Amino acid sequence: MAPPKLRASSAAAGLADELGPLIAGKVGPHGNVAGAVGLQPAAAPSVARATLWRLLQTAIDKRSAMLVAIGDRLRAGIPKVLARSPLRLEHFGFTSLDQMVAHVLAGLAEMETSARTAADFNRGLKGWRWNVAGRLLFERLVKFHPGLDAFLSGLATDLFGLIANEAGERFVTLVDGTGATRRVTPDFGAPRKVVEFKLRGADGVLRAYTDFGFVGRNKQGLWGGLLIEIKMPAALAAVAEQFSEFLPRLKEAQELIIVFLDETGTAREQSVRPADFVLMQHERAQLAVAPLSVKQGQKLLSQGPVLPGDVGKVVSFAPAVSPRFQLTYYKARVLVQREWLVDIVRLITDPP
Repeated sequence: MAPPKLRASSAAAGLADELGPLIAGKVGPHGNVAGAVGLQPAAAPSVARATLWRLLQTAIDKRSAMLVAIGDRLRAGIPKVLARSPLRLEHFGFTSLDQMVAHVLAGLAEMETSARTAADFNRGLKGWRWNVAGRLLFERLVKFHPGLDAFLSGLATDLFGLIANEAGERFVTLVDGTGATRRVTPDFGAPRKVVEFKLRGADGVLRAYTDFGFVGRNKQGLWGGLLIEIKMPAALAAVAEQFSEFLPRLKEAQELIIVFLDETGTAREQSVRPADFVLMQHERAQLAVAPLSVKQGQKLLSQGPVLPGDVGKVVSFAPAVSPRFQLTYYKARVLVQREWLVDIVRLITDPP
């Protein structure tokens, strides 16, 4: 059975302030929480799954008590899970356990499910864990792992260097988001990390577009960049089709929204006209990043234990060609096993 589809909702924004002190353990799970419900004290898998199912069926602004109960399990269980694996808080860009718990709870606060019954949800629970491990944990690791950050920003720097080398004396011909060719000065600034790209379509609706990347801006006010999709192994096969839709969707859009994090970690948005986003004619600079496959992970473990300093290293990086979509892109595998991440998610569904 296919896993229940996860959907995000922006209605969770109002929950963040209320959850802040709760996540830090400063208020009891039933204290001053609007819409609090009685929760069973046990943390058996059946109770944990029932709590999760109720959470996904409850109006987002009334989820606080259930999120706090899950947060208590995460706070108690994450250190034990990390002690059994080479993963560390810093691999995800966290400096404290509370930061990691808050991140997971914020993701859960926005989730819904297409499953119609608890039984349907439980049948697809394995897929749900994979999806959450990818969305909340692997994606975070790719975006904030210090070593990966250096590798990926280096690729973006190389991309702009390639543009400059093609330019000759003053200009290079690139393609903009409308499909038109442009004479562009190759003086792009240092790459800046983007944590999300969004598109406002012709219908005015804002939708997710690309997971991650790096962009630079030149003196003409044009933007160029390295576009990155973060995938779990099972989803990697479909990434070529997704990459092939990049330009067609951009051509039809009203605006591209580039989301940065400022010095305080607050998301800031930059609106860009499709005509002001440029790419090379023959090199779209699209990259898919995935963890090790099951087979790769087994081979790795047969060679000895993985140390924390090894986590996040790029173990393969190569071009890939899709004859079907007439597209060349890049694939990178990083030293992370999906099950290390899933073990953290199991604290939500199958606490020990």
